[in-house]
Amino acid sequence: MSVGAAGAINTVLKALLNPGDEVIVPCPYFTEYDHYIHNHNGEIRRVPTKPDFSLDTGAIGEACSEKTAAVIINSPHNPTGRVYSADDIASLAAVLSAHGKKTGRFPYIICDEPYRAITYGGKKVASVFPVYENAVIVTSFAKNLSLPGERAGYIALNPACREAKDFMAAAVFATRVLGYVNAPAFFQKVVTESWDAECDYSLYEKRCKELTQIMDYAGYTYAQPDGAFYLFVKVPDGWNGDDMAFTEHLKKYNILCAPGSGFGGKGWFRIAYCVSERTILNSRDAFYKAAREK
Repeated sequence: MSVGAAGAINTVLKALLNPGDEVIVPCPYFTEYDHYIHNHNGEIRRVPTKPDFSLDTGAIGEACSEKTAAVIINSPHNPTGRVYSADDIASLAAVLSAHGKKTGRFPYIICDEPYRAITYGGKKVASVFPVYENAVIVTSFAKNLSLPGERAGYIALNPACREAKDFMAAAVFATRVLGYVNAPAFFQKVVTESWDAECDYSLYEKRCKELTQIMDYAGYTYAQPDGAFYLFVKVPDGWNGDDMAFTEHLKKYNILCAPGSGFGGKGWFRIAYCVSERTILNSRDAFYKAAREK
């Protein structure tokens, strides 16, 4: 058990990294990864995704070196909402297996999956364990059970990992030396009783549909999300891809969005639609005017 997904990732990186080791991150990405990696004397290697934000496993393979300790993947993805396909995962596993056979070092795949249960249109998050031994899942109950402030999550290591005993011992020790000691005991008990509770995620899908309809009406281009609760939207023409300036402009219309540059996605911005339905519906005219006025 871990102190949320952030605590889980830091624990895993503390357990894995030697000074100067590299962690590959597909870009755009959740930029707190920079800090997590640097916390443990690692270096981040940003690798662009394909135009549809799916994994470019060829580029990941080219970025691998003898210093590569891990690849972090996030599916469903923040900020794009992309769910990586089973083919993407199999291709990534093949690339890392080939690299491991060549160098003797098999990088870990760290699967950051707090949004795993929130998918649309029958999409499923592909399982990594059956195709790659050195795989670890880090997650939390913050999204699927709406417990963001309770800091309860977990680390799950592939039982087939040949270093499983040493890895878990390192993770347990890292949890203590990082100062967490253990995940909050009370909410470990709560999660024991509620981890498999049935939740209705159709409300997110409904909000997603309403928001994309507004984007269509207002003339924005966006990446259709497969899950999570974010919409990644292209800055309108006439702004020269300046997402910082455009998100500042949106504030004039009482719209608060995150600039894509903060995720390594310059020229885009992120809308979080985990808000009231009324808030989304009332934004229609504001988004329309914002795209046409300066």
